[in-house]
This record gives sequence, structure tokens and C-alpha cells, in this order.
Amino acid sequence: MRRKSKTAWVGLLAAAMSVTTAAVASPAAEARAAAWLKAWDSQGLHRTGTAGDAAGADWLAREAAALGGIVTVESFHLDRIDATAAYVEIDGEKIFGEPLFDAPDTPPEGIRATASETAGENQVAVRLLSPAAVYAPDFARQRREYPHAAEVIVTMGAAPGLAPLNAESFRRPFGSPTLQVSSVERDRLLAAVARKAQFRVVVRTTRTPAEARNVVVVIPGRDRTRPPVVVMTPRSSWWQSTAERGGDWCAGSKCCAPCRRRRRPVT
Repeated sequence: MRRKSKTAWVGLLAAAMSVTTAAVASPAAEARAAAWLKAWDSQGLHRTGTAGDAAGADWLAREAAALGGIVTVESFHLDRIDATAAYVEIDGEKIFGEPLFDAPDTPPEGIRATASETAGENQVAVRLLSPAAVYAPDFARQRREYPHAAEVIVTMGAAPGLAPLNAESFRRPFGSPTLQVSSVERDRLLAAVARKAQFRVVVRTTRTPAEARNVVVVIPGRDRTRPPVVVMTPRSSWWQSTAERGGDWCAGSKCCAPCRRRRRPVT
């Protein structure tokens, strides 16, 4: 996946924070936002149950406490799915990707079949899908009902690169073994489909016991009898997600300061 430089993300998100808060930020606030974004980006990948995820939880708890929040941490255990092999081989060349984490694995040797844009029991289906496709009403039904030997999803995000689909049923894998690949491989794969090339799809994963954490921050209001305002945002993600998550921290922290002077508690 293509990534902007850290400087570009800082400039983009500083602008986004200003629009979100609809207020003129002080130089100190802008410097703090820039420092937060650099810190977040430096932690590495923030996938749930990884070292980067743990670093993000520790950092957020420290920063929230420094702003005066009452911080608690909720830990939970999970079996993180790690890929050990994920590629499609065409004419001896491999295109690497990521498994669809709520689909089953292939056998160790993989699955060999003819590529097709339509489903078939002895075919590898090739589909172009955006990450939002997982929330379409017929997505799960098609995976359950349309028979094919394996599937290759060309992920079509907003920018060129690999934009993985979320795995809503990772505890109960279903459907055919499925590989997700970058959109930059689109033309190459469709050309292979057109000439009915043989694909070998290999998807192998392992489940690794891991721990993840939710960070809960409470900012007490003056009137504890009033219902709290609850703000929730995901913290983990596929990559660094500095743009996706960083805007949450900047806008949220900016909103929290005046909330301490209001009557309602904020969680």
C-alpha cells in the first residue's frame, strides 16, 4: 500500500483538526497534535494483538491521563490469525497478498484450478471488490452459496494498493479459501482470467494466542446525575493508519478540554 510521508500526514491532519473543531488552534495545540501524530506513526502497525497495538494502548493511556482523564484499561485475550503463506501462482510467478481472515485455509500444497470471473466448483473465482463490500447484504450469502475451489479478491480501495476487507466472522471461517491482493495487480490478473490460465492459490494461517486492550477514559462533569456523553472510536487497524486514527485523537482531545468545564461527564 502506498503511504504518504509523515510530514504530509501531519499537515493533512492538522488541517482536518482545525476544520473539525471549528476553532483557531493555538500554536501549542498544533505542536501537540503534530507530536501525537508522529508518535502514533512511529509505533508501527496497529493490528489488534500486535506489538504496535500494545504500544498504541500504552501511549493513549499516558496522553489521556496527562489531559486529566480517569483512565482504565480493559484487557482481553484472542487468537490472532497470522499468515504463513498467502499468494497466487500463475505461470510460475507468485503474486503475494493477505488471506481473507474469515475464510478457510487451502491444503498445504494449495489449490490448482482455472481462473474465472464466475463461480464454479473447479474454478478460481476472481473478483474486484472494495473494502466496503463486506457490508453489502448479499456478500456473506454469495460466499456461502456460490461454489468455487478458491477465490482471489482484487481489493479496490480509494488509492492503489492492498486494501483488505474486514473479517466479520473470523471465529467461524466459511466459504472458499480466499486471497486478497493489491489493486495494482488488476490488469495482470484479468488478463490471466481472459486466457483461462491455471492458478495455484496458497493460503495458510496459524492462530497465535495474544492479548489486546481497550482504553477507557472518563472526564467527570460537574453534575454526576446527568447521562454521560459516550464517544467511541476504534484504535486498532490494518496498518499505521495515522490519517484514519490520528484525526480521532486530535479532534477528541480538543473537544475534551472544554468538556471538563461542562456539566455532563464524558466517556
